[in-house]
Amino acid sequence: MLIHKKDIKRFWDKVNIKTKDECWEWQAYLLKGYGQFHLNGYTELAHRISFMSCNEMKDKNNLILHKCNNRKCVNPKHLYEGNYCDNMKDYYNSNNVNYYKGKLNEEAIKVIKWMLKFKYKHGLSRKLAKLYNVSEVTISMIKANKKWGHIKV
Repeated sequence: MLIHKKDIKRFWDKVNIKTKDECWEWQAYLLKGYGQFHLNGYTELAHRISFMSCNEMKDKNNLILHKCNNRKCVNPKHLYEGNYCDNMKDYYNSNNVNYYKGKLNEEAIKVIKWMLKFKYKHGLSRKLAKLYNVSEVTISMIKANKKWGHIKV
């Protein structure tokens, strides 16, 4: 895919660029949480354009994946080329399959874990599940550190 200089400038104008290690979030149109960029008459994924503007693709059929699990991120340091199997491994190893449904994030997990640790009341798991729109099984897995075990409170 050929990307002209004027398109590169137009692209980066839509990005909130922070430090080199932070997520650079897409500030324009999103679809299912992913940035969308209009280029040469087509709509492309913003993170794909970012990767391709800084790297050469090994296989044009490959996906561009996020190391940071942030769909809006277009920081080239957070992106890498992979196939569908790599994408599914990332999905299941992210410690939060529900992330992809937009239900939970790291801050929510900290609150849930704190509530479960210090505020135990009968029915709390059910209330938390309803509040965060997840199943009680998900809350139980968080409590048992089977999901999001890397986050401590």
